[in-house]
Amino acid sequence: MHARTTQGSTVTLTESGILLEHSGHFGINKNNKEIPFSAVRSINFEKHLVRKFWTILTREGPFYLDADNDNSDFVGELKTRIAPYQGGQ
Repeated sequence: MHARTTQGSTVTLTESGILLEHSGHFGINKNNKEIPFSAVRSINFEKHLVRKFWTILTREGPFYLDADNDNSDFVGELKTRIAPYQGGQ
């Protein structure tokens, strides 16, 4: 399952975590980072005057997803996968 960050990066759910794929200009100089599900601290929906987005806070810092339908499905699956690491909440 894939999603896009507000900055245009691709986020993919893997068996063990979240893969953040940052591309440089013209798709070169890719910088991939995998964050384990256990490193996700919180997922929050935020609504501002101009836009709505999801904030995913990890030990390595936050990243943001636009609150569209595709990303909402991604967030739902992410919440399911991190639940065992957050006491099943």
